Amino acid sequence: MDNVCRRGESTFPTDVMKCLRIGRPNFHRCETHKHEVAQTNVLRPINVVEVAHGIHVTSFATGCIYAYNEERPLGSGRGFTEDDAPNFRGSYYSNTKAMVEELIKAYDKVFQLRLRMTIDDDLVNPRTQFHPQDCQLHQGGQHFKRHDC
Repeated sequence: MDNVCRRGESTFPTDVMKCLRIGRPNFHRCETHKHEVAQTNVLRPINVVEVAHGIHVTSFATGCIYAYNEERPLGSGRGFTEDDAPNFRGSYYSNTKAMVEELIKAYDKVFQLRLRMTIDDDLVNPRTQFHPQDCQLHQGGQHFKRHDC
């Protein structure tokens, strides 16, 4: 972190993108490696925002802090907004992510992007949460289904 601080002071960035990740090899590993998860999901994000000291930070976070329930049934069309407090703390991973969501509110110029699952070009990866035949791409305003690609 000291190197990041020194570099930040000498280069004067205008924006910072925070992309910290611990989900490998899988989500369940987080339950048995809690110290590592706390470091990556709580302490490091706060350190990055602190080092940015007033510079805009785009934070790639998780959507795994929300769960559909009786108040918001799946399929009801009533999703979650930026102002909704996390309502899912059913795993250590989600608990740490919900914790940092609350802590980061104390900082100005932080934009949280909550992604439910990262997606890459490996459509047969077991971590993928959709079927490859359902893949849809958007590029340059054009919409493609997988069979078009």
